[in-house]
Amino acid sequence: MPFFRSCSIFSNMKFVERQYDRPLISVIIAGEIWDDELERSLSSVRGQDYTSFQMVLVSSQIHSGLAAGEAGIELVWTGTAAAFNRGLERAEGDLVLFLHAGEEIHSGYLTQMNEALQLFGAGAAQCAAMIVKEGRIEYIQPPLGTGGSYERKLLSAPSFQLHSYLFRREVCAGFHEQSKHDYVRSFLLKTLSQVKTVAKDEYIGAFAHSPSGAGNLDMHHFMKEEALTMKSWRMQTRSLFARLTCTREMSLRYQAYRSELRAGTAEKDESFEQEMGEEKLLPPFVTSILAHAKRSSS
Repeated sequence: MPFFRSCSIFSNMKFVERQYDRPLISVIIAGEIWDDELERSLSSVRGQDYTSFQMVLVSSQIHSGLAAGEAGIELVWTGTAAAFNRGLERAEGDLVLFLHAGEEIHSGYLTQMNEALQLFGAGAAQCAAMIVKEGRIEYIQPPLGTGGSYERKLLSAPSFQLHSYLFRREVCAGFHEQSKHDYVRSFLLKTLSQVKTVAKDEYIGAFAHSPSGAGNLDMHHFMKEEALTMKSWRMQTRSLFARLTCTREMSLRYQAYRSELRAGTAEKDESFEQEMGEEKLLPPFVTSILAHAKRSSS
């Protein structure tokens, strides 16, 4: 074929834009009281360029601020985990997004995350999340990544922004209501254990305002919850690597508690010490090396 003819053929080719389905997305928002933070979350959902969504607000205060077609569940507040579970019961969408009061999403978030799910045939998608403190960007939390290492990253990552995930409703497990602090990690482990998850490395619109720092006692409770979550998950998983990772993370958190106890910044917790005393934890010098390695890599 002459060169000029082949050029003519390529010049007549048109890019065919992929068409994506627009399934119903249930956005579940949990907030104890109706305040400015809750209003901020509501406004960010209402401003989406994606129009096929159902908004479910779960709170101890529901008033006329909800618009037509928006669902409200009023309940005696026992925690965000219980509120999310109630929202899941009411969710009608094929996809689900969870928002704590004060968390927001930019206008194109639902569109882009839905497209990512369909493009890769995934059960969940995660994007980077931006954390703002006092009007300034404090940090960008990147997604955990995909592939066989995803479970390992869920076990060892320090924290998660739940609203950086969009889930297929069919894969969602329930939240652990008895846990006040680490119910998010438990939910993600149960939900994403055998589910293909796609990561969008760029920041596309999940952001939150950093809360005021927790007291030492609250931090101790958080570490205890995380250690017990690891203990529970280690009993469930068949993966030897995951079991070793759980043991490492349990050991790191227990040694952090012991360090705070020696420094006088934490109160002695007999039940926690008994729980961990019955475990074969890694020696303190090993956990010190691991803790230093984690700090260096973060």
